[in-house]
Amino acid sequence: MSDRFPFAAAEHVLSGAGRLAPLLDATDAAAIASMLVALEPWRTLGYRSDQLSRYLLRADPALHRFRIVDREALIGVLCVRYPWLRGPHIELVGLAPQARGSGLGRAIVGWIEGEVLGEAANLWACVSAGNRSARRFYASRGFFEVAPLNDLVSPGHAEILLRKRISG
Repeated sequence: MSDRFPFAAAEHVLSGAGRLAPLLDATDAAAIASMLVALEPWRTLGYRSDQLSRYLLRADPALHRFRIVDREALIGVLCVRYPWLRGPHIELVGLAPQARGSGLGRAIVGWIEGEVLGEAANLWACVSAGNRSARRFYASRGFFEVAPLNDLVSPGHAEILLRKRISG
């Protein structure tokens, strides 16, 4: 075990365009929440801006929250729960439409793995069952589907728990 603390640094430059910066305040949370509720899968699952803002701001020492920015423009959000089942759990990734397909997802997953290199055995994520592009993305990054979680987020909808084994 090392003496460094994963996800503790204030900023993280991602390969390609974009960087992770701390979620600062209610203004950041409101902007992120407004962006997400207009996008899938959050729109279909019935998320509301006030719910997402509360989630982004609530006290939770195991949840590391970052805004994703490119040249100071807000282009997304990342929330990582650590520790969680012998590794981090990617609890939320949301990217603005203009940021999708840019390689940011790959850079984020790679960064998370690097943060826990030698300390964790697993990397976890959850995706909405109907979000086929997210399921394909995670599969291409080495995740496998572990179990459906019915009615977890919204009645009548399933989430899929994903796991990637990493060295630990």
